[in-house]
Amino acid sequence: MIQTPRVEADVEGLGKIVVCEYLPLDESLEKLNHEPLINFRDLAYAQIKEGVRTSLTKERGLVAEACIRIPNGPALFVRDSPILKDAKRALDAETREEEFYLTQDEVNFYLEQAQEDSQKPVQKRRVLSIPGRKEVSRKYGKRTEGLKSLSARSDNQNKDFIDIVDWTLQNLSPAYQRFVAENKGNLFIYLDDQERDVDISYEENPLIKPFAKQMSYSSPWGIHGDTHCLNAGIEKVRIVKK
Repeated sequence: MIQTPRVEADVEGLGKIVVCEYLPLDESLEKLNHEPLINFRDLAYAQIKEGVRTSLTKERGLVAEACIRIPNGPALFVRDSPILKDAKRALDAETREEEFYLTQDEVNFYLEQAQEDSQKPVQKRRVLSIPGRKEVSRKYGKRTEGLKSLSARSDNQNKDFIDIVDWTLQNLSPAYQRFVAENKGNLFIYLDDQERDVDISYEENPLIKPFAKQMSYSSPWGIHGDTHCLNAGIEKVRIVKK
């Protein structure tokens, strides 16, 4: 039987990466004493140091960041995930097959941070705002204001792709992209199911509500912003012990 939590790697210049596996998110966080999850930048650093053949690179896992989707508005990438503050509510929502919906006050909090940081270098922003997309819901036969998928690959870069990569990887972005290329990989970003219909079943307000998704590293080389199955323990939950 696999011990959880356990030390997955002892990374020079970073510390010990402790991992919890096969448990719902709230139980994993409890076992890890609610310490901050590893962020994308530190996981990328560990992958470079430990190499492509290790579980750090080959196996998927949650990271500290989250993505917030706003109807008829931007996608917000946030370092301070609202889901990790209330994992039990996130799991309850998933059980009901609902999103982790946010109040307008919660959304405003992140929008204000995005505005305050808008003149800072991308790598130093607490919140990165990426323009949203409108989509047509075939299911309901009307235009809704949900957000369409945003995905990009490193062989076809655009400004959104570059900003998201630089924000997630911070000062390690050039080194990590070289690491991926040297191992014949291709860095990609995945935010949402392209064909997923927007749920507009609300009688009082037919527009989808703002919601958050926990982000994850999706092997190989994926920045994933539409993580599912927090109840199932599919994603590894990692922290760093200095």
